[in-house]
Amino acid sequence: MKGNILDADVMTTADAALLDRFVVKGSFMSDERQVELRTHIEQNLQGLSMDGEDMRPSITCVQDSGGNENVSLAEKLGVLRMVDKNEIRAEWKLDLNELRLEKAVGSGRSGSTYSAWWRGTHVAAKIVDSSANTQAVGEELLNEFHREAAVVTKLRHPNIVLFVGAAINPPRYCLVFEFMEMAH
Repeated sequence: MKGNILDADVMTTADAALLDRFVVKGSFMSDERQVELRTHIEQNLQGLSMDGEDMRPSITCVQDSGGNENVSLAEKLGVLRMVDKNEIRAEWKLDLNELRLEKAVGSGRSGSTYSAWWRGTHVAAKIVDSSANTQAVGEELLNEFHREAAVVTKLRHPNIVLFVGAAINPPRYCLVFEFMEMAH
């Protein structure tokens, strides 16, 4: 069993809730453990529902005809197909022109985060510019953007910053959150 963690996001809250996301190449667990985990994930997915709609991803496993061991469990379970790549639900759409960006407060592999104002509210704007990268990297960043949007639209917790919305104006994509002064 060999694997590499390619990317990870881990957040903890004051009341000890843990949210994490890992992008892994290879495998860190036995086939038996993967089957056990797959079963557990399928059971949890069956209990999910949003706004009375069945928005669960398909849990049908995809056979990799080439025997490629780099297909992740999440891909096999359809977890990465949670949203249409070109669609953000209407209630979350923002107009990028309504954002007034101020100073950059952080940057990373996928883009930069700015202190900004939206309709009189102080917000944090995470901007991803897909044109600043190669086509393959740009596509990967857009996939991450849409996965993150799919997750944050479902999160509501007093210890997690509030998601305000998403603005899509190719090649710029933006996630907007409440701004937390002195947040780390």
